[in-house]
Amino acid sequence: MTKTISVKELRMNFPKIRKDLEKGITFKIIYRSKPLAELSPMSESDLAGSVKIGDGNRYLPATMEEFLENMDKYSIKGGKPFDAVTLIRKDRGYDK
Repeated sequence: MTKTISVKELRMNFPKIRKDLEKGITFKIIYRSKPLAELSPMSESDLAGSVKIGDGNRYLPATMEEFLENMDKYSIKGGKPFDAVTLIRKDRGYDK
């Protein structure tokens, strides 16, 4: 099922829209009466396990326990410890 909503409606009613997404409903988002994007729920396989972050070569562990067990695996080149600020700076191109 697909519903059409405006950007304003998305902002104003996000908690309700989030619940509808969890039920499997897809939304077509319009901006100034023109289609802008489609918002759809993530599949179970997308939600499970690790999520890509940064430059695509790093992965956020699924649990804190996994992170602590494999801390060196989740480090940035040069041996710096996992640091979200560093990843964001690198992703935005501040640190090359």
